[in-house]
Amino acid sequence: MLMSWRPLLFASIFLVALLAPMNASLVGQAEAEDTIVCCDSISQNLYLIGSDSSGSLSPFAQDLGETTITKTIANAVASEETVGTWSLPEVWPGTVPASTWSLSMVYEVTDAAGAQINATASLQIGSQTYSATTPAGNSFLAQGTGTLTFDIDVEATTISSSSNVVLTLTAQTVVFSLPTGDAKLEFQWGSEDADSHIEGEMPLLSLTLQDPEIEGSEVYFSVVIDSYWGTKILSNSESLNMRVNGNLLSGDPIETSQGDGVRVTWTWLEAAGGEETVDAQVELVLQAGGATLSGSASFVIETFDSDSGTGTYYPPDEPLQTNGDGSPIEVVGTFEISPDEGALRLTRETSITLGGEMAFWMRWGLDHIGDDVNDLSPVLKSFQEGSVTEDERVSRSIEPNEINEFERQMLTGASTSSGLCAYYLSVGLGLDGEELLGSFRNFETISIDLDLNGQQDVVNHPVT
Repeated sequence: MLMSWRPLLFASIFLVALLAPMNASLVGQAEAEDTIVCCDSISQNLYLIGSDSSGSLSPFAQDLGETTITKTIANAVASEETVGTWSLPEVWPGTVPASTWSLSMVYEVTDAAGAQINATASLQIGSQTYSATTPAGNSFLAQGTGTLTFDIDVEATTISSSSNVVLTLTAQTVVFSLPTGDAKLEFQWGSEDADSHIEGEMPLLSLTLQDPEIEGSEVYFSVVIDSYWGTKILSNSESLNMRVNGNLLSGDPIETSQGDGVRVTWTWLEAAGGEETVDAQVELVLQAGGATLSGSASFVIETFDSDSGTGTYYPPDEPLQTNGDGSPIEVVGTFEISPDEGALRLTRETSITLGGEMAFWMRWGLDHIGDDVNDLSPVLKSFQEGSVTEDERVSRSIEPNEINEFERQMLTGASTSSGLCAYYLSVGLGLDGEELLGSFRNFETISIDLDLNGQQDVVNHPVT
């Protein structure tokens, strides 16, 4: 049977772009410096995650799993037994203020009227260790499920990126009351049903409002979130907003990497023209029901009436492929069987629709085919310039040559039967090409078509 395959790369891509200014008069000015506006310390829940011997602490409830992790004490304890140890994987430098940390540990007593416990919660912060013992009124744990709490008084101390934050829970004695069988005390954590956590105040991140970028009448406000959590800050936070002069900026912001942090940029289109002072405020809520982390700064900007922009931001650096949440995807396959010189020919057409950050990254990459100036990821760097000229590259508009080179190199741009296609799908888009499309070796012919649907600019517009 003769077989041919003709996939359509069908990507609904929401992207941003700016047309390059035609002259210097269209580039406005902003008078200010990057300003750290938050946060010296943050009061947050740190959830107990992982095993009892090498667990971790996480500020994200999304890290809680479906399966509850347990440590069981099935016999009376007369000598110290460690329930578990949990540590913060990375520590953000700063000052831990004097405060009281509160540990809430879920437990369950079965086959006994209760359990009398003498336990200690120890918290190491840097070179200092603080501890609290079982409260006098909370040392008897009744049958069933409950929460054992400890209040740990912490003194002000300074921590660095190499400091340790480690929580250890130990039981010195456990005595069961009226055991009726296999009495046991079970400590539970790591799931939504058993969300054991310690609440404390410490530095976790910093928010920096950057000097606005201006092009014509468009102003781009950015916040850099510096932390060791990377894109998890974006995907796991409850909300992240930017306000200018008190008004919430709408639209999808653009995310790029900046050092260890993430830069998020919004577009503001309400400038009055000329010189003016504007107030920018960033608002971040890490946890549902948690406090709003916010900070603000004032900037003197100068804008000009201009049609040079497109209403969205075109980042000079490669955008993130994901904000940690993943991107929408839709796959549609069609099959057609037709006679061919006494045989049957099977034609398979596969359409892949991508949205979100992944789609934005894809279109930005099309405009950087053959770019040897910017620091590109390996998958984008794999594309050679081919017939794309310097004037066409990084023009903030996708030219026919860039479309042609993408289509050609996806099939012939590597020393494999599939060109760059399998590599681009796998490393670039995070898709298993063979699972999605089948083995490339099984097809007689393969073709790829890219259609910008009437919109050449790098803007929020579907790509087929």
